[in-house]
Amino acid sequence: MNMKRDSQEMQIFLLAYLTAKMANNSQKFEVGVEGCILSVMEEEEQLCKEDREKNKQLDDQLDLQVRALTPVADAVKQFTEKLQAFCHRSRHPRHELPVKNFFIEGDRIMFLGFPSSRGSFRVGGAVIAGQSPDRSDSAVLGGAWLDQKLPQTVKQHWRTLYSISHSRRRGQPVERDFRQHHNQGVWREVQEERRQESIPRGVCLSMCPIRELQDREAQNLLHRFEVLSGTERERWPRADPSGVVKEYARPAAGKDSTRPSDLRPPAVLLKTVFYLVDNIAASPTLRPWTEVYDFVFDRLRSVRQDMIIQRVSGADCVAVLERTVRFLIYASYRLCGEPLRLYDPRINDTHLQESLSWLLECYTSGKHPNQEEFQALGLLYNLGSSRATQHTMELPERIRSSPVMHLALSVSRAFMERNPVRLLRLAHSLDFLQSCALHRHLETCRRDLLLIYSHGHSSKNCRFPLHKLAHILALDVPLTNQLCQAHGVEVRGDYVVFSKTSFTEPEAGKLQCAHFHDLVDRKQRDLTVGSIIHGCT
Repeated sequence: MNMKRDSQEMQIFLLAYLTAKMANNSQKFEVGVEGCILSVMEEEEQLCKEDREKNKQLDDQLDLQVRALTPVADAVKQFTEKLQAFCHRSRHPRHELPVKNFFIEGDRIMFLGFPSSRGSFRVGGAVIAGQSPDRSDSAVLGGAWLDQKLPQTVKQHWRTLYSISHSRRRGQPVERDFRQHHNQGVWREVQEERRQESIPRGVCLSMCPIRELQDREAQNLLHRFEVLSGTERERWPRADPSGVVKEYARPAAGKDSTRPSDLRPPAVLLKTVFYLVDNIAASPTLRPWTEVYDFVFDRLRSVRQDMIIQRVSGADCVAVLERTVRFLIYASYRLCGEPLRLYDPRINDTHLQESLSWLLECYTSGKHPNQEEFQALGLLYNLGSSRATQHTMELPERIRSSPVMHLALSVSRAFMERNPVRLLRLAHSLDFLQSCALHRHLETCRRDLLLIYSHGHSSKNCRFPLHKLAHILALDVPLTNQLCQAHGVEVRGDYVVFSKTSFTEPEAGKLQCAHFHDLVDRKQRDLTVGSIIHGCT
């Protein structure tokens, strides 16, 4: 009996042991599987992130290639047309013999067919009745009588022949004069007409071509800002015709991007930009703003693509580029410090530099009311750039002497002289958008200030007031304390102790630029996004 009981207890013990062992192994297996899944998900997310970055870089490179090759394609097309015309003339020759010698002997009035006071004037086989004036023959040939009696075409050809005959008398080469006078102007007109005909002109009067709208609606590729209200929860949301905007499409082989029905004329492009600014970027209900930025950035890129294809210039081009530059400068400030997957400052900077360069090139022809503003923005955004400084020095005196340009030049000079105290003092005089353009240099400026003070006030007995340093840095006291600690500068209560040996560079990511925007934030006040982008500040 005891043996039987011991056997049962042993079996129960073994069963409990095996159960515990299985539970322990299952737990370890679950932990291992979860770790593998997390690592795979992280790798997949990293690959997706790298893929998106590569696609964006490829898009930028292709944009540059399209912009660089568009003039070459037009030149090749013109050359092809000229070659075809030359081959056609070679197969079907129609030569015109040049005028070698032109002499008028005897009475020129009789030669022209005026034998009496009433006669006829013969040109190319046609007979034109007219009155012979009671003047000398030279007055008839070049005088006011021709202006009154003959058609415009006949008068032009007659004056040409008249000038050629006198050139022959003076010993000048008649053939060369005739060809230059007759062919030069005509050739220029033909070339200009061919150039204008080779440039595609858009005929789409809506913000999005009908074909693209239908394709994106059928493929469920509409952005949530473009969906018709009330259909958001449907399986296939419908498009809002008044809210769909043509998206940017990367050029591809076999895809015709010059179809007139897919291109918007300049007036429609400007209307599209106004819609993006007023209804999307400035909307208080659309959130988050990173998504708003991504949508507006892509649609503005499509607008510039249409402008490049159509070679748009003039007032509409300037108006579009001015709002684009303001939007990108404001976005560089507002989205500073956002995760890279939501906002890439390098891509934003690339498109901002391209748009700003295009805009400044448009300013070279004619007068524009906002030229001083954007010349100053370009200089403030590119502080320390020798190219930007040289461009500013080559501007006319009336632009360089304007108050806004004088202030921007003073800031640029302080930056190049490494005078951060003067630069920060001048920064208080900048308006909001100018401060947005300058804000990416403020971190470097404050770092240089602390480095200079660490060498200039390096002493164990020297105490620098913390509130005074905060005023110079244009920060509040807690942020100044945080900035000093990040650079190894010792803070003792309400004083700062500088030492040239203790200054260090902050660790990567320790200082968030968005936390040091007090200088810019104070200037925004009640300004709306729409008023900032439209320049109504």
